[in-house]
Amino acid sequence: MDPGAALPPLKRALAVALMGDISEEARRAVLAGVTDADAVRIAAEEEDVLPLLAWRIERLGLLDAGSWRPLRHRLQIAMAVARAEADWRRRCVSHVLGALRTAGIAAVPIKGIWLAERLYPEPWCRRMGDADLVVAGEPRTILDRLAGHGIGPKSDDPAILAHACSEGDEITVYARWPGASAIDLHFRLYPDMPLTAAAEIIARAEPDACLGVEVLAPAPADHLIVVAHHLILGTAKPPWRWWLDVDLAARAVTDWHTVASRSIGWGNPAIVLIALCLSPSPGRTNSSTHRYRTGSGERWPRR
Repeated sequence: MDPGAALPPLKRALAVALMGDISEEARRAVLAGVTDADAVRIAAEEEDVLPLLAWRIERLGLLDAGSWRPLRHRLQIAMAVARAEADWRRRCVSHVLGALRTAGIAAVPIKGIWLAERLYPEPWCRRMGDADLVVAGEPRTILDRLAGHGIGPKSDDPAILAHACSEGDEITVYARWPGASAIDLHFRLYPDMPLTAAAEIIARAEPDACLGVEVLAPAPADHLIVVAHHLILGTAKPPWRWWLDVDLAARAVTDWHTVASRSIGWGNPAIVLIALCLSPSPGRTNSSTHRYRTGSGERWPRR
Protein backbone atom coordinates (compact mmCIF):
# COMPACT_ATOMS: atom_id res chain seq x y z
CA MET A 1 0.00 0.00 0.00
CA ASP A 2 1.30 3.44 -0.95
CA PRO A 3 0.54 5.81 1.97
CA GLY A 4 1.01 8.76 -0.34
CA ALA A 5 -2.04 7.72 -2.34
CA ALA A 6 -4.31 8.91 0.48
CA LEU A 7 -2.77 12.39 0.53
CA PRO A 8 -4.33 15.38 -1.20
CA PRO A 9 -2.82 15.76 -4.71
CA LEU A 10 -0.71 18.79 -3.86
CA LYS A 11 0.80 17.22 -0.74
CA ARG A 12 1.35 13.96 -2.58
CA ALA A 13 3.29 15.88 -5.23
CA LEU A 14 5.31 17.49 -2.46
CA ALA A 15 6.01 14.12 -0.85
CA VAL A 16 7.12 12.55 -4.14
CA ALA A 17 9.29 15.55 -4.99
CA LEU A 18 11.05 15.60 -1.63
CA MET A 19 11.12 12.11 -0.18
CA GLY A 20 10.36 9.35 -2.66
CA ASP A 21 13.00 6.98 -4.03
CA ILE A 22 12.64 8.26 -7.57
CA SER A 23 14.98 9.54 -10.26
CA GLU A 24 15.70 13.20 -10.84
CA GLU A 25 13.77 12.95 -14.12
CA ALA A 26 10.72 11.70 -12.26
CA ARG A 27 11.08 14.42 -9.65
CA ARG A 28 11.29 17.03 -12.39
CA ALA A 29 8.19 15.63 -14.06
CA VAL A 30 6.25 15.84 -10.81
CA LEU A 31 7.24 19.43 -10.12
CA ALA A 32 6.97 20.59 -13.73
CA GLY A 33 3.44 19.20 -13.84
CA VAL A 34 2.24 21.22 -10.85
CA THR A 35 -0.48 23.66 -11.91
CA ASP A 36 -0.81 25.52 -8.60
CA ALA A 37 2.76 26.07 -7.44
CA ASP A 38 1.74 28.54 -4.76
CA ALA A 39 -0.44 25.90 -3.10
CA VAL A 40 2.54 23.53 -3.04
CA ARG A 41 4.70 26.33 -1.62
CA ILE A 42 2.17 26.94 1.14
CA ALA A 43 2.02 23.22 1.91
CA ALA A 44 5.83 23.11 2.07
CA GLU A 45 5.84 26.06 4.46
CA GLU A 46 3.25 24.37 6.67
CA GLU A 47 5.34 21.19 6.77
CA ASP A 48 8.58 23.11 7.39
CA VAL A 49 10.32 21.92 4.21
CA LEU A 50 10.18 25.07 2.06
CA PRO A 51 13.98 25.57 1.85
CA LEU A 52 14.42 22.01 0.62
CA LEU A 53 11.61 22.36 -1.92
CA ALA A 54 13.10 25.64 -3.20
CA TRP A 55 16.53 24.00 -3.48
CA ARG A 56 14.99 21.13 -5.46
CA ILE A 57 13.19 23.47 -7.84
CA GLU A 58 16.33 25.52 -8.45
CA ARG A 59 18.47 22.41 -8.93
CA LEU A 60 16.03 21.00 -11.48
CA GLY A 61 16.03 24.27 -13.42
CA LEU A 62 12.35 25.01 -12.80
CA LEU A 63 12.54 28.47 -11.25
CA ASP A 64 11.64 30.00 -14.61
CA ALA A 65 9.29 27.23 -15.72
CA GLY A 66 5.53 26.91 -15.66
CA SER A 67 3.63 27.86 -12.55
CA TRP A 68 6.89 28.23 -10.59
CA ARG A 69 8.01 31.30 -12.53
CA PRO A 70 5.80 33.81 -10.64
CA LEU A 71 7.27 32.45 -7.38
CA ARG A 72 10.91 32.76 -8.42
CA HIS A 73 11.65 35.81 -6.27
CA ARG A 74 9.79 34.43 -3.25
CA LEU A 75 11.63 31.10 -3.45
CA GLN A 76 14.99 32.82 -3.84
CA ILE A 77 14.26 34.88 -0.73
CA ALA A 78 13.31 31.70 1.16
CA MET A 79 16.65 30.15 0.22
CA ALA A 80 18.61 33.29 1.13
CA VAL A 81 16.93 33.50 4.55
CA ALA A 82 17.53 29.79 5.18
CA ARG A 83 21.23 30.19 4.27
CA ALA A 84 21.63 33.17 6.62
CA GLU A 85 19.90 31.36 9.49
CA ALA A 86 22.01 28.25 8.95
CA ASP A 87 25.26 30.23 8.78
CA TRP A 88 24.55 31.83 12.17
CA ARG A 89 23.38 28.57 13.72
CA ARG A 90 26.47 26.75 12.45
CA ARG A 91 28.73 29.43 13.93
CA CYS A 92 27.02 29.10 17.33
CA VAL A 93 27.15 25.31 17.34
CA SER A 94 30.77 25.26 16.16
CA HIS A 95 31.72 27.56 19.04
CA VAL A 96 30.11 25.24 21.62
CA LEU A 97 31.59 22.13 20.00
CA GLY A 98 35.01 23.75 20.04
CA ALA A 99 34.66 24.65 23.71
CA LEU A 100 33.61 21.10 24.58
CA ARG A 101 36.53 19.72 22.60
CA THR A 102 39.00 22.04 24.36
CA ALA A 103 37.55 21.03 27.72
CA GLY A 104 37.99 17.34 26.90
CA ILE A 105 34.26 16.62 26.95
CA ALA A 106 32.98 14.00 24.51
CA ALA A 107 30.12 15.28 22.34
CA VAL A 108 27.94 13.44 19.83
CA PRO A 109 25.80 15.66 17.53
CA ILE A 110 22.36 14.16 16.96
CA LYS A 111 19.06 14.89 15.24
CA GLY A 112 18.81 18.19 13.37
CA ILE A 113 22.39 19.41 13.40
CA TRP A 114 23.85 16.03 12.37
CA LEU A 115 21.16 15.47 9.74
CA ALA A 116 21.66 18.96 8.32
CA GLU A 117 25.42 18.62 8.10
CA ARG A 118 25.56 15.04 6.80
CA LEU A 119 22.35 13.90 5.17
CA TYR A 120 20.56 16.91 3.73
CA PRO A 121 21.84 18.20 0.37
CA GLU A 122 22.83 21.52 1.97
CA PRO A 123 22.89 22.42 5.69
CA TRP A 124 20.43 25.25 5.15
CA CYS A 125 17.85 22.89 3.61
CA ARG A 126 17.00 21.60 7.08
CA ARG A 127 15.33 24.12 9.33
CA MET A 128 15.76 23.82 13.07
CA GLY A 129 15.43 25.68 16.31
CA ASP A 130 17.99 24.36 18.76
CA ALA A 131 20.83 21.91 18.23
CA ASP A 132 21.23 18.68 20.17
CA LEU A 133 24.41 17.13 21.55
CA VAL A 134 24.80 14.00 23.67
CA VAL A 135 27.55 14.66 26.21
CA ALA A 136 29.32 12.69 28.90
CA GLY A 137 30.18 14.08 32.31
CA GLU A 138 28.84 15.75 35.41
CA PRO A 139 26.58 18.71 34.48
CA ARG A 140 28.09 21.20 36.95
CA THR A 141 31.62 20.39 35.80
CA ILE A 142 30.66 20.83 32.16
CA LEU A 143 28.97 24.18 32.81
CA ASP A 144 32.01 25.41 34.74
CA ARG A 145 34.28 24.53 31.85
CA LEU A 146 32.01 26.11 29.26
CA ALA A 147 31.75 29.32 31.27
CA GLY A 148 35.39 30.05 30.47
CA HIS A 149 34.43 30.16 26.79
CA GLY A 150 31.56 32.59 27.24
CA ILE A 151 28.90 29.86 27.19
CA GLY A 152 26.24 29.67 29.87
CA PRO A 153 22.96 27.93 30.70
CA LYS A 154 19.60 29.24 29.55
CA SER A 155 18.51 29.54 33.17
CA ASP A 156 20.50 30.18 36.34
CA ASP A 157 17.75 28.61 38.44
CA PRO A 158 19.56 26.19 40.82
CA ALA A 159 16.53 23.88 40.76
CA ILE A 160 16.97 23.26 37.03
CA LEU A 161 20.61 22.35 37.46
CA ALA A 162 19.78 20.16 40.44
CA HIS A 163 17.15 18.34 38.42
CA ALA A 164 19.60 17.83 35.55
CA CYS A 165 22.14 16.39 37.96
CA SER A 166 19.70 14.08 39.75
CA GLU A 167 17.60 12.96 36.77
CA GLY A 168 20.25 13.07 34.06
CA ASP A 169 18.13 15.56 32.14
CA GLU A 170 19.22 18.03 29.46
CA ILE A 171 20.59 21.53 29.96
CA THR A 172 20.18 24.26 27.35
CA VAL A 173 23.21 26.50 26.85
CA TYR A 174 23.99 29.54 24.73
CA ALA A 175 27.05 31.41 23.62
CA ARG A 176 26.75 34.86 25.17
CA TRP A 177 26.00 36.49 21.83
CA PRO A 178 22.83 38.39 20.88
CA GLY A 179 20.45 35.97 19.21
CA ALA A 180 22.71 32.95 19.68
CA SER A 181 21.23 29.55 18.85
CA ALA A 182 20.30 27.28 21.72
CA ILE A 183 22.25 24.06 22.20
CA ASP A 184 20.70 21.27 24.26
CA LEU A 185 23.25 19.14 26.11
CA HIS A 186 21.70 15.71 26.69
CA PHE A 187 22.93 13.64 29.60
CA ARG A 188 20.15 11.19 28.83
CA LEU A 189 17.63 11.11 26.02
CA TYR A 190 13.99 10.29 26.71
CA PRO A 191 12.36 9.40 30.04
CA ASP A 192 11.26 5.99 28.78
CA MET A 193 14.79 5.14 27.64
CA PRO A 194 17.28 3.63 30.08
CA LEU A 195 19.74 6.02 31.70
CA THR A 196 22.53 4.11 30.01
CA ALA A 197 21.34 4.96 26.48
CA ALA A 198 23.32 8.21 26.23
CA ALA A 199 26.47 6.52 27.51
CA GLU A 200 25.97 3.70 25.00
CA ILE A 201 25.61 6.19 22.15
CA ILE A 202 28.88 7.85 23.15
CA ALA A 203 30.66 4.52 23.57
CA ARG A 204 29.65 3.35 20.07
CA ALA A 205 30.31 6.68 18.35
CA GLU A 206 33.29 7.03 16.02
CA PRO A 207 35.75 9.95 15.73
CA ASP A 208 34.65 12.37 13.03
CA ALA A 209 34.36 16.09 12.35
CA CYS A 210 31.41 18.47 12.36
CA LEU A 211 31.64 22.17 11.53
CA GLY A 212 35.41 21.96 11.55
CA VAL A 213 35.59 20.48 15.05
CA GLU A 214 36.53 16.94 16.05
CA VAL A 215 33.46 15.19 17.43
CA LEU A 216 32.05 11.70 17.80
CA ALA A 217 29.69 10.58 15.04
CA PRO A 218 26.60 8.64 16.19
CA ALA A 219 26.31 5.04 15.01
CA PRO A 220 23.64 4.96 12.25
CA ALA A 221 21.46 2.45 14.12
CA ASP A 222 21.53 4.51 17.34
CA HIS A 223 20.77 7.71 15.46
CA LEU A 224 17.82 6.24 13.59
CA ILE A 225 16.25 5.06 16.84
CA VAL A 226 16.69 8.50 18.42
CA VAL A 227 15.24 10.28 15.37
CA ALA A 228 12.30 7.86 15.18
CA HIS A 229 11.65 8.31 18.89
CA HIS A 230 11.66 12.08 18.49
CA LEU A 231 9.16 11.79 15.63
CA ILE A 232 6.68 9.42 17.27
CA LEU A 233 6.72 10.80 20.82
CA GLY A 234 7.83 14.40 20.28
CA THR A 235 4.49 15.97 19.31
CA ALA A 236 0.97 14.97 18.33
CA LYS A 237 1.27 16.37 14.79
CA PRO A 238 4.88 16.37 13.64
CA PRO A 239 5.82 18.36 10.52
CA TRP A 240 6.97 16.50 7.45
CA ARG A 241 10.47 17.72 8.22
CA TRP A 242 10.59 15.13 11.03
CA TRP A 243 9.33 12.38 8.73
CA LEU A 244 12.04 13.31 6.25
CA ASP A 245 14.59 13.08 9.07
CA VAL A 246 13.61 9.45 9.63
CA ASP A 247 13.72 8.81 5.90
CA LEU A 248 17.27 10.14 5.64
CA ALA A 249 18.50 8.55 8.87
CA ALA A 250 17.23 5.19 7.62
CA ARG A 251 19.25 5.54 4.43
CA ALA A 252 22.45 5.53 6.46
CA VAL A 253 21.64 2.18 8.09
CA THR A 254 23.23 -0.98 6.71
CA ASP A 255 22.58 -3.41 9.58
CA TRP A 256 18.91 -3.71 10.44
CA HIS A 257 19.48 -6.55 12.88
CA THR A 258 21.35 -4.03 15.03
CA VAL A 259 18.47 -1.53 14.81
CA ALA A 260 16.02 -4.18 15.99
CA SER A 261 18.18 -5.47 18.85
CA ARG A 262 18.99 -1.98 20.12
CA SER A 263 15.36 -0.90 19.94
CA ILE A 264 14.49 -3.90 22.10
CA GLY A 265 17.35 -3.20 24.49
CA TRP A 266 16.21 0.39 24.94
CA GLY A 267 12.62 -0.67 25.60
CA ASN A 268 11.22 0.64 22.30
CA PRO A 269 11.00 -2.45 20.09
CA ALA A 270 8.42 -1.02 17.69
CA ILE A 271 9.44 2.65 17.53
CA VAL A 272 11.33 2.47 14.22
CA LEU A 273 8.75 0.20 12.60
CA ILE A 274 5.96 2.60 13.61
CA ALA A 275 7.86 5.56 12.18
CA LEU A 276 8.44 3.76 8.89
CA CYS A 277 4.89 2.45 8.59
CA LEU A 278 3.30 5.85 9.24
CA SER A 279 5.61 7.78 6.92
CA PRO A 280 3.81 9.78 4.20
CA SER A 281 6.80 9.16 1.89
CA PRO A 282 5.56 7.39 -1.25
CA GLY A 283 7.77 4.54 -2.41
CA ARG A 284 9.76 4.51 0.82
CA THR A 285 7.61 2.82 3.43
CA ASN A 286 7.28 -0.64 1.93
CA SER A 287 10.99 -0.84 1.19
CA SER A 288 11.99 0.45 4.61
CA THR A 289 9.59 -1.79 6.49
CA HIS A 290 10.76 -4.85 4.59
CA ARG A 291 14.39 -4.14 5.44
CA TYR A 292 13.56 -3.57 9.08
CA ARG A 293 11.55 -6.77 9.36
CA THR A 294 14.07 -8.92 7.47
CA GLY A 295 17.27 -7.28 8.73
CA SER A 296 18.52 -6.70 5.19
CA GLY A 297 21.97 -5.13 5.09
CA GLU A 298 21.60 -3.61 1.64
CA ARG A 299 22.66 0.03 1.63
CA TRP A 300 20.12 2.43 0.22
CA PRO A 301 21.37 4.97 -2.31
CA ARG A 302 21.74 8.54 -1.17
CA ARG A 303 20.08 11.30 -3.14
